[in-house]
Amino acid sequence: MARGPGAGFRHAQCRLLTNIICCPGGDFCSLANAKSIPVAEAIQQRFDDLDYLHDIGEIDLNISGCMNACGHHHVGHIGILGVDKSGEEWYQIEVGGNQGEVRSGRGASLGR
Repeated sequence: MARGPGAGFRHAQCRLLTNIICCPGGDFCSLANAKSIPVAEAIQQRFDDLDYLHDIGEIDLNISGCMNACGHHHVGHIGILGVDKSGEEWYQIEVGGNQGEVRSGRGASLGR
């Protein structure tokens, strides 16, 4: 069966820790309570060894800068939510979320 160009190929970092879903956060969104992009950049810089990333395995990391959840932090294996406490940026961490996978039959679930 013939397939189109790129069919069956994935990016080298697909589903790895550095393939982060991140909203624009406080850098570009007036609704955000905290910055998201610098957090994502720091994580990508810390985990820059592709072999190490493959050793860690598949992890979905999602970051949102406010409760609007544009980064879908609540369904990432690791979710980071930026919050405002007395005018300071703080971050809540959620673990155990799942985006739901049609092929495996696993449903979506929220992190705790």
